[in-house]
Amino acid sequence: MSTANLPALYTYLQEEKTRAYVADQIEESQLMVPPFEKMENLTNTSYAQAHFQFQQDGNVNILVNRDGEVMESVFSMTGVLTGKSTMPYLTNRELTQIPAYGRFGHQYIALTAPGLSTIATIKHAISVVHVMASLICPEGSLRPLTDLFLDGEDAVLASAPLGTPAHHAHPDDTPLVLTQQQDPNGHVQQYCQQRGLLVLQDNQVDVFPGFAQGNVSHLRSRFVRMAAYLSTSAGMYDLHGGTSGALLRAGQIVRVEVGFRIVPVGQGKFALRMDLKSAAIMNDDVVAAMAFAEAATRINSARRTISVAGPGPSTILARVKRAKRNQAATEKDVADMDTLGDLPFPPAST
Repeated sequence: MSTANLPALYTYLQEEKTRAYVADQIEESQLMVPPFEKMENLTNTSYAQAHFQFQQDGNVNILVNRDGEVMESVFSMTGVLTGKSTMPYLTNRELTQIPAYGRFGHQYIALTAPGLSTIATIKHAISVVHVMASLICPEGSLRPLTDLFLDGEDAVLASAPLGTPAHHAHPDDTPLVLTQQQDPNGHVQQYCQQRGLLVLQDNQVDVFPGFAQGNVSHLRSRFVRMAAYLSTSAGMYDLHGGTSGALLRAGQIVRVEVGFRIVPVGQGKFALRMDLKSAAIMNDDVVAAMAFAEAATRINSARRTISVAGPGPSTILARVKRAKRNQAATEKDVADMDTLGDLPFPPAST
């Protein structure tokens, strides 16, 4: 499904039965996430301040756990995919043609949840992190948050730059070489080289299936089903030999992992960036249902038809002028019918 068909997607998602199904799938997806990685838990300001803090790392400040290990905190949120720009980019136009809400030179994913409070909760959590970031920046230097609406629906956007400026990289950072699956025509590599960017691990976005390979709906307990999901989808990071954002489609229920960092944007200003780390496709039933519905509509609608027919009563009969046969040859053919089965040469004598 194309992201240009969002009104039809929203109409389908607003149906009571569909909305209840999506809400259940989002809840089950978040049940798999450890408590310290749930985005919704950041809405509690006391919890957020007690367990997380911004730590300076070069020219940026990264949100880390307050456990002494100084590791970047990663949070998960789940919603309905409504916009994306991810590798592989088959043409240079796909890489450079970014809509108004996307960021140039970034991979991004936009999530919505029509009729649900999911996105409002996520935005509340982001606002708490934004306040924490503002407290360690010079007063008034942190850019305010921007609300995003896609066709009237509240949305959130997570992105990751395709490359890191060489002067921002650490001396021990090792540039990566993109695989054939990630960058089949070399557009990303060329884009980064022209701008002096290095492709580092922080610039990678993993895309993988998060749904179970097999039916686990017969299991009664939701938590038992979650364990089954985890066991059947573990290690499934490869799609056709490599990570593939091409499998992302509008309408899928997707769980993304994000991190937060404060980055300089020039003239003494800073911005809070929500970095996209990975995207797990949790459910694509909505996409399938809409695809079959669209196919059924096309079958019943007027279509351009090309009809090819052979000679018959309803067509022009092509008459072939035949050459006249020699009457003597015809009479000879009839006379030879009695000896047609005889051998053309006499049998060998004994």
